[in-house]
Amino acid sequence: MKPPKIETIVCVICQTEVTKRSSLSLEPFGREGRACKRHEDVQRLVDEAKAAAKDNAKWVKAQHNFDVISYTSAVRMAQAVLGVDPETTLCNLGFKGVAKDVLAEVRVELERLGPLTTRELGSAMFGAMLLRKGQQI
Repeated sequence: MKPPKIETIVCVICQTEVTKRSSLSLEPFGREGRACKRHEDVQRLVDEAKAAAKDNAKWVKAQHNFDVISYTSAVRMAQAVLGVDPETTLCNLGFKGVAKDVLAEVRVELERLGPLTTRELGSAMFGAMLLRKGQQI
């Protein structure tokens, strides 16, 4: 039985022949070829990619939280001002493409907060009036 063939490549940085396993493709970083994993530049690229992915995950989570807060407010306002049942508003949001996990969290928040109180409604209307006039609250 023949031993398995070990695939080798030439590092684009140091021009040495290394196994494919001990190298890293540079295509995800906008460069061509493969390079040894031990090079500082390659390690820096990997670290930057990990940091960017972590930062992107934070922005995705922040956007998700913002969506939950804004849709919860919209559903509560529609119920208080227009008398629309929250389930009707949630179904309409679902038809418009709002993610199911966001809608599930909105339902939890609606249960927790309940309908808008008269005080909350008055505060929201007063705030909207001031914003329309261009004043800060």
